[in-house]
Amino acid sequence: MRAEEERADEAISREINESLNIKFDAKATRSTLASAIIILENTYSSQYFSRVNNLAFHDLTEGKVIPPSTADLLGYGFKFIPKPPKTTGHLDLQESLTRFRRDVYLRSFWAGPPAPDEDDRSIEKKKKSKLYMKSNWTPPSAPSQVDSTLFKFADEISHLFQAKSATPNLLRHETKILANLKDDEMIVIAQADKGLGPCAVSLEQYILDGLKHLGDKSTYTVLDEDTAKSLLILIDISDDITRW
Repeated sequence: MRAEEERADEAISREINESLNIKFDAKATRSTLASAIIILENTYSSQYFSRVNNLAFHDLTEGKVIPPSTADLLGYGFKFIPKPPKTTGHLDLQESLTRFRRDVYLRSFWAGPPAPDEDDRSIEKKKKSKLYMKSNWTPPSAPSQVDSTLFKFADEISHLFQAKSATPNLLRHETKILANLKDDEMIVIAQADKGLGPCAVSLEQYILDGLKHLGDKSTYTVLDEDTAKSLLILIDISDDITRW
């Protein structure tokens, strides 16, 4: 009987520690009121006053291995962006400035009216398809006025960005949970259909569910290679798919 009570205390303590990120030992308290006081005084006020309401999180993993407090983290939504430890500094701008420089070079390279021998049909064919592989090509040079303006812009904007410590918008245990989810390649966090909220599922089960869905013969048909090619030619996107 004593051993069962100790296992129950350990299970309760573990669940509270994981869900609320506090140090709680059920063995040290034998009163519901005393336990409530300990939990209350060690819980962040934001977990009471800034909690996500109407959150539906579904742990679909075998054995329910996802920590309960994951629901609080995912309740921020998939558009939520965690703050980095520091604000953007001038060194962090280099990647963005390099991309901006390439964009300006491309605009400059392709600027001007179309060539006289190009008709509307040839111009239409050159328009970007929805299926394409992004190119990394950068024009070798640009007019001197463009280079000069880019250099002055980069020099001026670099002085406006100094890295400073940022106030995090996640609690410490939420940051830890997020890091664990990112490192765990065997867990998939997906958005459930019909507004049912986020869900967690194992990668193996996710793949099996996808194959089961594609195996629905009332919705999908397996095409042989010749039939697929003929249909691609018919809808005139074969070249786009080949390039993609």
